[in-house]
Formats: sequence, structure tokens, C-alpha cells
Amino acid sequence: MKKLIIVSGKWTEAGNFSGYDQFDERLHIPTRIMEGLGFKKGDVVEFPLYAAARERTFNVLDEEGNPTEEQFTRLQAGCLFKEQSKLIEALGAPALLDIAVTNYVKSAASSAGMTEAEIEQLAGALV
Repeated sequence: MKKLIIVSGKWTEAGNFSGYDQFDERLHIPTRIMEGLGFKKGDVVEFPLYAAARERTFNVLDEEGNPTEEQFTRLQAGCLFKEQSKLIEALGAPALLDIAVTNYVKSAASSAGMTEAEIEQLAGALV
């Protein structure tokens, strides 16, 4: 996963958004993600935006919209935020959830009378 700060961009004819970071790296942002931030095609977008993205591979479509054997890869946003803190929270949440689950299991195991060694073995199985 790649984290980017989008500093410029433009709407595509299809209604998606092409964002660019400070190094002019292009990021494809699907319409649904832009709509999630309250933007519609043609709206003025205020920068910066904060994104997490990954490379995705797609089939090239023919004139009739059917997939061909050809493929292409592009960097595509998985999530996008207007505030840096929101991206940090979104990316940190899974790690915090893992910690919370481990702490819960340790507490429940301790309350059930398990030994410290048994609790640590159980907690290790969660990872």
C-alpha cells in the first residue's frame, strides 16, 4: 500500500478523477470514492487530499466493452480523505483493533483462571 498526498488533479470524461502527488505520480480515483467525499464530476476540488492506494491490474476492453487478453496496471485509490488525520486513523485502526482483541482475550483468559503461560500461548495464537 502506498500513501499519497494529492496536490492537483482533474476530472476524466468518465467521471473519475486523476489525482497527482507532489512528484507528479498519477492516481486513479474512482467516482464512488470522490462521491464519498461529497464531490460530483466537474466540482472544484480543494487540495491537498490524502490517499492510500495500490497497483491494480485490469483487462483492456474492446469497442463493445468486452474484456480482451490485454491488461494494464494503474495506481488506484482505496481510500481518500480531506484531512491527513483521517487517513492516519483509517490506516491505524486495524492495528488498534488487533491490540484490543488481544487484550480482551488475555483479560477473559485470566478471569477464567488460565495461567500466565497459557494466556501467552493463547494470545500468540491470535497473531
